[in-house]
Amino acid sequence: MKITVIEAIPFEIPFRRPFVFASDVVTVADRVLVRVVTDEGIVGHAEPPPRPCIYGESQASIVAAIREWFSPALTGADPLRSGAHRSHAGSRRRQPQAKAAVDIAVWDVIGQSIGEPCHSLLGGYASAEVIQLLGLGSASTMVEEALRVNNANGITAFQVKVGRFPISIDVAACRVQCTALGDDVGFYLDANRGWQVDDALRALAALVKGGTAMLQKPGSANDNSTRRRTVERSPVPIVGDESYTWFAQVARLLFNRSCDMVSIKTSRTGLPTAPRSWGCARTGCHHDHVDSTSAGICERRLAVSRQPGLCRRPATQHRDECGPLRSGSRSLLAA
Repeated sequence: MKITVIEAIPFEIPFRRPFVFASDVVTVADRVLVRVVTDEGIVGHAEPPPRPCIYGESQASIVAAIREWFSPALTGADPLRSGAHRSHAGSRRRQPQAKAAVDIAVWDVIGQSIGEPCHSLLGGYASAEVIQLLGLGSASTMVEEALRVNNANGITAFQVKVGRFPISIDVAACRVQCTALGDDVGFYLDANRGWQVDDALRALAALVKGGTAMLQKPGSANDNSTRRRTVERSPVPIVGDESYTWFAQVARLLFNRSCDMVSIKTSRTGLPTAPRSWGCARTGCHHDHVDSTSAGICERRLAVSRQPGLCRRPATQHRDECGPLRSGSRSLLAA
């Protein structure tokens, strides 16, 4: 079997309402459909989500990288020799989403060719819990959306965007959600670099008793000293996100102790790197969290192929009771 072409097809899906977070406002999902076409009629698919404000890749840059670099280079290659296409991708600096999309689409081809789903190729099935993403808005709007998906789908874990000033706006919104949804619902806060360390710690002090299980990217991804200070003083685990775009960065995060958990997104790592990162995180005595995005179902496939890495003790337990890395958050492993 040979690859005949790799297609990159840009498309857009307008949102019903703007999705707001601390570092950007998104009104349309501008995506790229990546298709790895083979001479045996098998077509693998992937869907990278451009994030110019985070990774520096746009819809146009992903399309250009695939059409100008990866498609010519991999045309005629055997998709079953996955090491060859990863080696070529590694020769190009940056472009994590374009690389990951090609990798995921090739793995889709491999799975179809042998009649196995991706979660089986990655190691088998394990249970996982789904997290619903809530964008910034008024307290009433955020509660309405949370109650809607809770009632319709039974979702009891929410990734809540925060990072506004003054912090009292987000604290009040989170408290209203905690009250409306009850004690059985968990909240995972995502500041998108909107809070600095002192802001984050003040907000967490006010919210830790209300079901807040963890906080993602409170400050700059490149400020390791600030990240470490946040980790040392935070009552809940701190999650790394845009600070991680390839495997070597996981080792750096662990070495610098600048986060408690690693957020793994296959849309920027590809499938083989994600399990390696998972293993690196667990070996380093940190926890792992698979963050699913609208890019597709690959994060879900990775999640159900890994054993959950978080124990189910309350998030408010102190690090002296839970160990040096506070393994006490409730399990919020996204599927």
